[in-house]
Amino acid sequence: MTTYFIYPVIDVVEWLLLFFTVYALIIPLGGMKKMKKRRLAFPRNRFAIFIPAHDEEKVIGPLLDSCFKLDYPRDLFEVYVIADNCSDGTAKLALAKGASVIERKNSKLRGKGYALDYGFAEAAKREKFDAAVVIDADNLVKADFLKIMNTELLSGKKILQGRMDVKNPNDTWVTAIYAMSVWVSNRFYYYAKNNLGFSAALGGTGMCISFDVLRSIGWGATGLTEDWEFTVKALINGIKTDWVHDAIVYDEKPLVFWQTWRQRLRWVRGQFGVAFKYFPKLFWRGISKGDFVALESIVQLMMPLYLIAATLMSLVFLTGLRQYAFDPFLGKILFSSYWEGMWGLQYVFFSFVMPITATILDGGSKLTLKYLLVFPIFQYSWLPLAWLALFTHRNPEWMHTAHTRVIELVAEEDGSGALLAPAEALADAEVSIK
Repeated sequence: MTTYFIYPVIDVVEWLLLFFTVYALIIPLGGMKKMKKRRLAFPRNRFAIFIPAHDEEKVIGPLLDSCFKLDYPRDLFEVYVIADNCSDGTAKLALAKGASVIERKNSKLRGKGYALDYGFAEAAKREKFDAAVVIDADNLVKADFLKIMNTELLSGKKILQGRMDVKNPNDTWVTAIYAMSVWVSNRFYYYAKNNLGFSAALGGTGMCISFDVLRSIGWGATGLTEDWEFTVKALINGIKTDWVHDAIVYDEKPLVFWQTWRQRLRWVRGQFGVAFKYFPKLFWRGISKGDFVALESIVQLMMPLYLIAATLMSLVFLTGLRQYAFDPFLGKILFSSYWEGMWGLQYVFFSFVMPITATILDGGSKLTLKYLLVFPIFQYSWLPLAWLALFTHRNPEWMHTAHTRVIELVAEEDGSGALLAPAEALADAEVSIK
């Protein structure tokens, strides 16, 4: 009797696995489209740059310097540091650098989402802005960022996500493979999806949101992944997120593996939380409005389930449970020698071809390729993370990631930028940027 319950479960998982696999192979094709040379519009939009900061005195200085060096009329942007429950000199340093400071004290409602909700409201009381830009305190922002976002907003777009590059790819083997993972996601997922007409997702930093949107639907994203939550909330209201590949911010990545584990576990937990909370509304939007962008975003939102399905089917294959399924046609597709060969080709494609290509096209440093052989370790570590997050997604714990590295964005003679860490901190951390 028990086996009769196993039959449909295995078949459903098989079909899900097949669907997600085909999807994952098709989407990257959009990433090979060549970018057109951009014509920048005349600056018109007024920006409020928000930097949520919890005890970031050690690293926020270079970011503020890069903000005030933005190639955009100074009277058309203001920099706000949201000093969120700070116990150090973050607010004092921000004021000394010329930023406006919004101080927030709330020991119960902790986290970036709450800080942004408070900051948006406070800034709106002080001045009138056209768009909000959010940048993490340990980041750096490229000089043409606002010019590019201004151009995109004038074209009618409302929610924009800039490209998140890595400012410390050569620190350790962990930052190297993390950087390659970011470059793959940027090029073959978000840039690709944008080219295919689908929605990207906000990434927490490098975000640009029209104040018209914030006024109409509110922020209200206070979960573990506030960026994902607002992305889905906007989609339910018919507003997609557009990817802006040439508007770049540089993000710091953890130096050791356990830090990446903790950081990514929070992301996947948050993604499950958003999925369980918003799936019915997003699905209804897609069906009732014939909104294929919303329906595709469900696939993106449910990607952790693909990892779980992949794990289950690996166990089915290894243990021989496939004999209990009653769909022989699908069984031949998924477990034929042809399909096993396809799995091998997919492994090579995702683990080697894509990171090499993304590094060549977008990578800040090709030195990371020397760690290519351990890149699959990082990629396949998402499998146990997905399972752990599924069973612990109700854990609301917000964990602050401490940043201690000081890396600056400096100009070079040819007009490009270079990331430079102090020699006493890490002598080999200098990386050229294209």
